[in-house]
Amino acid sequence: MRKSASAKSAFSHFEEDDIVESRRPATVKEGKTTTEVGDTEVDAKADDFIYKFKQQLKLQRVDSIIRYKDMITGGS
Repeated sequence: MRKSASAKSAFSHFEEDDIVESRRPATVKEGKTTTEVGDTEVDAKADDFIYKFKQQLKLQRVDSIIRYKDMITGGS
């Protein structure tokens, strides 16, 4: 027999999660893991890579402009 929508709790899924969490041993409970700590290192490396990539694009653009100007002026 199904419960009516008004009889169901809108937050019943939170209550179930709390029950599951309380049954877990302390060694399994969710917390900051080593992968989350490692994520900051990965983020820093990614930021560094992106910065260097943007710098290379700027240098290539400047080089292209210089070559274009040389071509226009007759390559003097």
